[in-house]
Amino acid sequence: MQYLGLAQRGGQHMWSRLKAVAVVAAFVGAPLTASAQLDSLGLVAQTGSGYGNVNTILTLQSPGSSTTESGCIGPAGVATCMPGDLVSGTSHSSVYSISQLPGVSGSNLRLFLNFTEPGNGTNGATLNDATLTLYNGTTSIFSSSTGTVNFSNTLTGTGASGFSFGLSPADAALFDSFLANSGSANYTLGLSSSLSGVSGGPETWYIGTVNGTPSTVPEPGSMALLGTGLVGLIPMARRKLRK
Repeated sequence: MQYLGLAQRGGQHMWSRLKAVAVVAAFVGAPLTASAQLDSLGLVAQTGSGYGNVNTILTLQSPGSSTTESGCIGPAGVATCMPGDLVSGTSHSSVYSISQLPGVSGSNLRLFLNFTEPGNGTNGATLNDATLTLYNGTTSIFSSSTGTVNFSNTLTGTGASGFSFGLSPADAALFDSFLANSGSANYTLGLSSSLSGVSGGPETWYIGTVNGTPSTVPEPGSMALLGTGLVGLIPMARRKLRK
């Protein structure tokens, strides 16, 4: 009964969000966008999560001696997404389509933040905000924000440690309702972030899941190479059967 009550309250929470968003959108004539909270889930020990090994969505580098940095990555054509201090290059900053993240859902979706600062990060840093946005084309249909999070120690090291963030159960269900729509495989995820009290850098954000980092879908060339390798194994299997 207790779990049922929690589920009912979670469902009421989700629908109240949808109704409130719909009323506001109808009033101002704006596209329907659902907003949610991205919760800080603490430090998760990571290894091998450097560039090229994980789905890095956003990398920021503070300019010169500045200790603040901010930037945004989104689909081409989103005028409100300003690059700012973004580090370009697909291994550093890239939008991801849902089809590139097999098995991802609202409940297992995770964002990881890695700091890279001198002095082992003992001076700490502040995440002013980070917003993960789900786009249908260039239209934002769902967004979730962290709000301000203070870190007393950033435990620096790109690819060595990560502070994780995830959706609450009610917000995860809301996210999944968008993924259930036809054509959702073409939806894309973008990210904006603002940090202060940082130096050196760069700071990186990457997409993962509660069970690890989802592998992106192989490119056609990779699939062809795999198929060629499997065909090459057929004669070996036949010889073993004869023996």
